[in-house]
Amino acid sequence: MRLALLVGRDLEPNRSWGIVLHQLIEQQHEIVAGAQALRAEQRNPSASYEVFPRDVVTDCYLSILVHENAPQQLASYFREASYPETHSVLMAMLSRRDSTGTFRAVDREVVLRRLQLALLSQLLRSKPTHVVFEETPHEVADFALFRLAEWLRIPVLFFQPSLVGPQVVARSSLSDIVDVDCPLIGPNNLVADRKAVQTISHGAITKLQTGGGTAQLDRQKRVDGVSSRSGQRIRVVKYVARRLASTPANRLVNFTGHRFLGEGFRRALEVLLEWSLRRSLHQTVAALPSKPSSPKGKHALFALHYEPERTNMPEGLPYLSQLDAVLAARAFLPSDITLLVKEHYSQQSSSLRGYVGRSVNAYKYLNSIPGVQVLGVAASSGDLIKEAECVFTMTGKVGIEAAFAGTRAVYMGQPWWGEMPGSFDFSALSSWEELTAMEMPSEQAVEGWFGEQVAGRLLVGLGGTSPEKYSARVASLPGGYEQLEAEAILSAIARL
Repeated sequence: MRLALLVGRDLEPNRSWGIVLHQLIEQQHEIVAGAQALRAEQRNPSASYEVFPRDVVTDCYLSILVHENAPQQLASYFREASYPETHSVLMAMLSRRDSTGTFRAVDREVVLRRLQLALLSQLLRSKPTHVVFEETPHEVADFALFRLAEWLRIPVLFFQPSLVGPQVVARSSLSDIVDVDCPLIGPNNLVADRKAVQTISHGAITKLQTGGGTAQLDRQKRVDGVSSRSGQRIRVVKYVARRLASTPANRLVNFTGHRFLGEGFRRALEVLLEWSLRRSLHQTVAALPSKPSSPKGKHALFALHYEPERTNMPEGLPYLSQLDAVLAARAFLPSDITLLVKEHYSQQSSSLRGYVGRSVNAYKYLNSIPGVQVLGVAASSGDLIKEAECVFTMTGKVGIEAAFAGTRAVYMGQPWWGEMPGSFDFSALSSWEELTAMEMPSEQAVEGWFGEQVAGRLLVGLGGTSPEKYSARVASLPGGYEQLEAEAILSAIARL
């Protein structure tokens, strides 16, 4: 195989992807492209090697070498019937880089064309037979490469985090899961380490089963609590001062075209506009009600995802926006059932960049739809789930919580748990009556299904998150974790 490895994690020999890289070279595969430069011993020194851009801020404005066949092929790609969806997704993903609200559509169009011309040129030069991503391609450069590879009929592999433990599923497309047989091999079979991984996953699932939420959310609330203290506020002031004094303005996506603004003015304006957007969203979310206006009436729940993140873009496809998914859910429901749309806690978190992912006008739009009511982050998710006629989600863990609570979980995107008892594919439902006619499984049946997934189907893996970060933020990983992850990755690549 001629492999392109889109991996941002450490490639040292003792790390997961470093072990994978060494084994692939031992097996005589060629590494022809990747997300980072490789040393000579990490690739075939006689072969050309392309480093793909991954970030529009830093990489995509570097000089590009255009392949002689790229303009003609790119023109054909743009004429494909499926390209308008790809273009819409890429435009939305570029919003994640617009921290000031100044990245105009006309500038985004140029960035996208330049990016795709560079990526296609690199694919034509490196000629990979397979492309492997460490995680669902959810940043603009990765997603553009992913869709170009699919168009060129190059097999693709990526790893979708389960978010119920340090385990993943392998996918060959946004809709297709790869069934991977990953036997326990390696020193002493690493049985104890494998069991430790499964214990972490079972603990996360039990937490969802009992309505305890997730460790990630608990951590975020702790961080927000610390950020409100005076000491943290002093650190924020120092950070802003350093930014104003030295950090270059993000001129590649913010203030594009404004060539006559001084560097100091750019920095100050960027900080001010970022603060303004964050403050506007925070105050708007804080003003949302915490209880339904008719608490005794029948309702369904739509739990919004935090934006920007991969769980709704691109894993939420075919919906380009959660606003569209809410509208579709409302149209599906009978008129006597209110659709409650609950905002995600992290959207208004002071330490996250959700202010670039949600318009403050989104709530006004949703509340204008008859039969829809938006609720704030203080609303009790557990109570809303238990009392709901059904729960709608793109791919979120709220669907798992709903199934355990005996409430129908309707997914609208591409979650890994789509075969879970008590879950229903929205695209396959013809009517509300069809959904309500289906029997719900027992809590034990749902629990048993997850036991099978953790033990036999989910692979050991973290996607793009490092083991150090996972251990610090969620749960301590066993010493042999990276060996297990490497074996899982290699087994998935072997399936290609």
